[in-house]
Amino acid sequence: MMREIKSRLLISFFCALNIPIFLLVAVFSRVWKTLTLSKKYNVYWGTEPIVNSHHWARATEKLFTNSVFITRYDSYVLNGRAHSVLFTSHKIESPILRLARSFSENLIFLLTFSKVLFSANLVCISCDGFVFQHYKIMGFHHRVEFYLLKLAGSKICVLPYGGDAYVYSNIYDKNWLCALMLDYPSTPKLQTAISKRVNFYVQNSDIFLPGQMLFDGFGRSDWITPSTLCLQLSDVAPKRKVPGKSFIVTHAPNHRGVKGTQYVIDAVGLLRIQGFDIELRLIEKKSNEEVMRVLLEESDLHVDQLFFDGYGLNALESMSLGVPTIGNFSGFYRRFFDRWSHTIDCPLIIANEKNLSEVILSLISDPLALQEISKNSIKYIKNFHSDAAFADNFSRIVQRVDPRYGQWLNRVNG
Repeated sequence: MMREIKSRLLISFFCALNIPIFLLVAVFSRVWKTLTLSKKYNVYWGTEPIVNSHHWARATEKLFTNSVFITRYDSYVLNGRAHSVLFTSHKIESPILRLARSFSENLIFLLTFSKVLFSANLVCISCDGFVFQHYKIMGFHHRVEFYLLKLAGSKICVLPYGGDAYVYSNIYDKNWLCALMLDYPSTPKLQTAISKRVNFYVQNSDIFLPGQMLFDGFGRSDWITPSTLCLQLSDVAPKRKVPGKSFIVTHAPNHRGVKGTQYVIDAVGLLRIQGFDIELRLIEKKSNEEVMRVLLEESDLHVDQLFFDGYGLNALESMSLGVPTIGNFSGFYRRFFDRWSHTIDCPLIIANEKNLSEVILSLISDPLALQEISKNSIKYIKNFHSDAAFADNFSRIVQRVDPRYGQWLNRVNG
């Protein structure tokens, strides 16, 4: 406990020293951007959600002069996913080395945020904030960071991802609320602080893109879409596995409660008891590359999640590979997005915890239907969740809120 208090005091001291420097950089940046209007347009993403920000930065790298992803964790740099890293995730026991690391990390922090202040035209963050979220001082770190970025002339885009923005008392779907509490029971204790940050960003950000979380107390969305997620697709159609004797069902839970994993296990187990040649492959604690390999080479049918009235990244990944995918996108959210967005074309197979075994059984006996769903899944991801689809929509949104981007585009395409 004392170690944590000392560490927090040290961080507070570092932050206090850095603020005057950030103010000077922000003022100089504002002047510089005014004088060099339309010569460059730089976008920064981070520091969380890590995987999503990686995809967004890659998808938009051709839209802007630079589209840069910054994260905290060095493991993602080693995997080639991030352009910059703030802090190491390795633990150090030696007090002297910990102190040395604190100073070195603060220097990295200072240089990174100064670079963003100086060069960023648009900064894309979550409701946790940008780099200041790792220096949570007095509960107003997000406001200090936000106003420094605005002083520097940057536009702010906020893309909530879940835990950063869910205020449990505001969640519309109570079934989803119960599922969340299975795996994230401590989040309600933080909802006052989360609510303050969310309200601040809803009111003050230039772009706010909550995706499917629109109904959960936000009241604002600058792009009506069930998901802002995107994937990099190959120009060559994925080569699906040849159906074998045994029917393989895959399921890749990051958290079992939210995904309804026990119901998936029970449904496949029931079919096995009834004599059907079916296997369940649980894909847990594996790299994303291994997950994709199993989906492509082994899966006949993928079960994403059974409680969420929508779809997440794992469902998009399996659908992009042509794997027929089960979810529970069937309630009020589905009806809304069928009307106001593009989900009327969504080929996600509908099932819940009560009828999962019946749905799987109907698909086992209908290979032609699985083939048709596979083709439609690839088409749906290409049309609505590919890098190109996201880039097109995001470009139009940025042009709407920032005339400088339009001026830069005219200069580049001129």
